[in-house]
Order: sequence, then C-alpha cells, then structure tokens
Amino acid sequence: LTGGHVLRLFHGHMDECLAIPTPEEGEEKRRTAHYEGGAVCSQARSLWRLEPLRISWSGSHMKWGVSFRIRHITTGRYLCMDDDKVLMVVDPEKANTKMSAFCFRISKEKVCTNLFLFA
Repeated sequence: LTGGHVLRLFHGHMDECLAIPTPEEGEEKRRTAHYEGGAVCSQARSLWRLEPLRISWSGSHMKWGVSFRIRHITTGRYLCMDDDKVLMVVDPEKANTKMSAFCFRISKEKVCTNLFLFA
C-alpha cells in the first residue's frame, strides 16, 4: 500500500467490510462506522483512502509504525476513535491527529501511544 490508495477494510473472520450507513438512515447515523456484509462490500460507502501523515516524495510503500489517516471516499470524513475506543467518522476540521491517526504494527503487543493500531 502507498498513500492515496483506496481500499475496503474487511473483518478478518467474517465477510463484512467497514462502512457507514446509507443516506436514508440519517446524518447522525452516517457519523458512525460499522462492519456490514452483503451488497455494501461493492458500494462506495465502504471505500476508504489511506493518507500518510508525513508525505513521502519517493512514493514508497507504507511501512510498519508509519502513521496514517483513513478518509471515507464519499463523505470526505476521517475514521476516528474516541477515548472509549468507539469508531466514528468525523469532519476534517474536527479530526485531530490524536483521534484520527492509525498505524500498522507487526505485533498485537500493547504499547502506550495515542495511535490506534492495525495488527
């Protein structure tokens, strides 16, 4: 993966992908993110863009421990996690680094950090 790639985030043990609710479900619900299966896995509401926090001019791949944010394609909002570990989708002007920065880790070992880790 490199910064700017568009992807779907599938749950490791289920055929479900991370998505936001449909517009018909209301604006408040569209600020949540959840795993959902079925047709959503081929719809735009399950598409996310990987955005590195530091620009790499060489176009290198994402490496372990490098911080990035995940932006929802159709809304432009960022995937965030609050202090209670609840996933939400937040407008860019409200998405601070503490709540919107993620990184890939080799191990699931606990580390004191304010980044959410994908392991």
